Amino acid sequence: MILTEITAQYSAEQLISFIHDIGRVLPEQNREDFLKRLKAAGGITETAPEKDAKNQPGFDEMYKLVREHLKTIDSQEVSIEGILNEEYDDWYDDSGEEYYYQDDSGISDMLADACEFVHTCMDMERYQEGYEIGSQLFYMEILCTNDYGGDDFSLEDLVNYELLNCDLIQVCLDTAYCAYHATPLKKRPSALYEVILNAKKTEVTLETIMQHGDDELPDFQDFLLLWIAYLGKETGRDADRLILEAVNLLNDVPAAVRYAQQYVNVHPVGKREICRRK
Repeated sequence: MILTEITAQYSAEQLISFIHDIGRVLPEQNREDFLKRLKAAGGITETAPEKDAKNQPGFDEMYKLVREHLKTIDSQEVSIEGILNEEYDDWYDDSGEEYYYQDDSGISDMLADACEFVHTCMDMERYQEGYEIGSQLFYMEILCTNDYGGDDFSLEDLVNYELLNCDLIQVCLDTAYCAYHATPLKKRPSALYEVILNAKKTEVTLETIMQHGDDELPDFQDFLLLWIAYLGKETGRDADRLILEAVNLLNDVPAAVRYAQQYVNVHPVGKREICRRK
């Protein structure tokens, strides 16, 4: 059955619904072309030629605004307010929270804009700005005041207390992807490791960063060797899991065993895992 015969069987409402569904599930990089074609089909013409995404007006202004907001938050000029929950009773193992929190300073909105800006940077290939803002988001300390003093909150704390609606894994992947592209090869391992370590998201791995973009990561094989050498000197669970993944990405059994033996003093668990898998 040809396309004309198929579409003739549907009502206008059904076709509209179908177009909406197609537009919704299209990958982000294909959506703009889809909208252009849809406008052209309806006789809608663009009033002005589109500009290169890297030079879109407003990016520099947004970058400046985001930086100012993060500076204000990081200097603790503004704060989240913790209010004592008077119904909370720690004598009876109360499942409720001792405090509830409110954000009269608009901190959550500022941070949500910053998270979205990092994704914009990745899409527009403004990697240096994305790496800078994303990194700051994960190591900044957000002041929360209460009647007894104050505490420092992280980005994750705001998400956990439902003050910020944000996918932190997405933000970490955006930041890591920007970090990979923004830093020279020799400095890339330390930059990437710092992003992953500060984000504290075990779901983020080199493989997920590779899959996060549309194109292959440049100089990947050279980077992989530097990445293994760098992780071989780091300690902790993150370094353990990342070096194990990196060695497996080599797809080279003798090299994997060699690296496992080389870094056994720092990563004994890694050696056992590699030898078991091989």
